[in-house]
Amino acid sequence: MLHECRKALGDEVELLHDVHERVSPRQAVQFAKDLEDVKLFYLEDVLSPEDNVYFRQIREQCTTSLAMGELFNSPHDGCP
Repeated sequence: MLHECRKALGDEVELLHDVHERVSPRQAVQFAKDLEDVKLFYLEDVLSPEDNVYFRQIREQCTTSLAMGELFNSPHDGCP
C-alpha cells in the first residue's frame, strides 16, 4: 500500500505510517528495511516501549526514519 501511495503521490508528499507496536522485533526490522525505498518521513511506534533495545538493531540495518516516545512514562524510558 505504501509503495502504491508513493508512486501515486510522488516524492513531494511526506508519508508516515504508525505500526501501533503490532509486530515482533524481528518483523519490525524487516518491515523498516522493506520500506526504505518508500522514503517515509517516519515510521512510528514500530516497537513497544518494552522492546526499545531493538531500535538500535533497526538503525544499524536500515535507513527508514523512526519515531517513538509518546508511550514513554518518564525520561528514563528512552532508547539506550
